[in-house]
Amino acid sequence: MTTPLSQLGEFGLIDRLRRRFDTPPEGIVGIGDDAAVFPGPDGRGEVVTTDMFVEGIHYDFAYVPLHLLGWKVVSATLSDVAAMRAQPKFFFLSMALSNRFTVEGVDAVYDGIAAACQYYDTHLLGGDTTTIRSGSVFHGVGIGEELPARITYRKGARPGDLICVSGNLGAAFLGLHVLEREKEVLRDTHGAAPHLDKYRYLLERYLRPVARFDIVRTLNEETVTTTAMIDISDGLSSDLLHILHQSQVGCDIYEDRLPIDPLTFKTALEFNLSPATCVLHGGEDYELLFTVPAEQESRVNRIPDISVIGRIVADPAHRIFHTTGGGKAALTAQGWDSFLKKQAASDTE
Repeated sequence: MTTPLSQLGEFGLIDRLRRRFDTPPEGIVGIGDDAAVFPGPDGRGEVVTTDMFVEGIHYDFAYVPLHLLGWKVVSATLSDVAAMRAQPKFFFLSMALSNRFTVEGVDAVYDGIAAACQYYDTHLLGGDTTTIRSGSVFHGVGIGEELPARITYRKGARPGDLICVSGNLGAAFLGLHVLEREKEVLRDTHGAAPHLDKYRYLLERYLRPVARFDIVRTLNEETVTTTAMIDISDGLSSDLLHILHQSQVGCDIYEDRLPIDPLTFKTALEFNLSPATCVLHGGEDYELLFTVPAEQESRVNRIPDISVIGRIVADPAHRIFHTTGGGKAALTAQGWDSFLKKQAASDTE
């Protein structure tokens, strides 16, 4: 009798595979974090991560321009380097392309890759290419480095720590909803033109995300200690639960502290969605979620683009979302899962 992957889900499968292999040698971190870490020759920690993008699952050429796909592959991959509080160094790209792709199409993808590598001061060193019967797949490898004392993992959150996020959340999810809606309008209405101008910010957040190395640098400048860190790719709820699971702690999160852009709030209501639902379960924000000792709150407050949204508690079973109206709800993972093909209010990522 066989077991469908949907029974485990993406993260259950990762845990199953991890149990098959020996624990890495001391000083090396492998499966289970945003990136692997091992000692470098100059005393720094080397950080390595991979990310895969599959047509029809992670992007749709009906509304994703080729050059922005190239940008996003680099940004999303390197975001995992930022999530380790490291700095980017090198990038590799492998791709499998069907015969539908043209030379000009590949050039367009690489235009975006080149722009992103320049933006992050990162060098493209190589990769691999092959053919595929249909569709396309892009696979990025990001390499970074940092002093071992600064590298931050998912497992270090402690009771009393502040829970912080960079930027604002939910905009990318709403950008995807806008694009999916316009795709359906254009499919059903001959000669219709998309109405996207008023959603420009949301579309930018979805199509051209930015890995938050600026936040990493600011944390260093302000000498802020981070006890645990992850980037928000699968949704705030799912990614926070990774930190809680790895650190064996619980949390209190407050709806009135969630950073939401006014356009995100307005567009969520337009789609009859709760803005908080978009923030908690939307995904693809690529902002940083991290914990900080409570005594460093004043340092955190000096950084304009960081919000304190809650606090870590000792009881791992205590995972509470406090609503604006004074209610309480259990924090559950409803973000993206590749094998369940599930996201808060959408079947696509």
